[in-house]
Amino acid sequence: AAPAFAAANGYSKAWEVWLMGIDLPDEIPQPQWPEGVSVRTYGGEEAEAREIKDLLDLAYAEEFHHHPPTFENWSRFMFEDPMFDANVWFLAVHQGTIVAAALNWDEGYVKDLVVHPDWRGRGLGKALMYETFGEFKQRGLPRVTLKTDSNNPTDAWRLYERVGMGIERTYEIFQKGST
Repeated sequence: AAPAFAAANGYSKAWEVWLMGIDLPDEIPQPQWPEGVSVRTYGGEEAEAREIKDLLDLAYAEEFHHHPPTFENWSRFMFEDPMFDANVWFLAVHQGTIVAAALNWDEGYVKDLVVHPDWRGRGLGKALMYETFGEFKQRGLPRVTLKTDSNNPTDAWRLYERVGMGIERTYEIFQKGST
């Protein structure tokens, strides 16, 4: 009924948001890191947090609806969330620079997965997902979920499908006058 109501009021479907998930298998593949890249967890320093925020803003800049929050608003949102756990924020580092990150909530939810544009296509996203799956499996969590947009310019959903995730729920986004 909602789409008909929206259309009658000048709205049309603009895109979809997909909730994707996976029941964690017994065996999680080992992450394969590109040469010279190592993974570590977030250390809690403000300079490191600012580097992560800058990477998020760069990686999400291509998304038409991304409006970067201030560092203060972002850090309050992220670090004051009751599901924040620095031990499930995985950072891929090359020569001291964060080139990719999986920022996860402790409940088994991937909040953000970003790869620096210059580092895309090298397997960092897949390695970070396997790192995430392995940690959550070790913690005894049965599944991992995330949300992604159907119009994500990187087609991130393809990566999530490759690591075994599937669409579990679709949220339709409507905009007035969109086609």
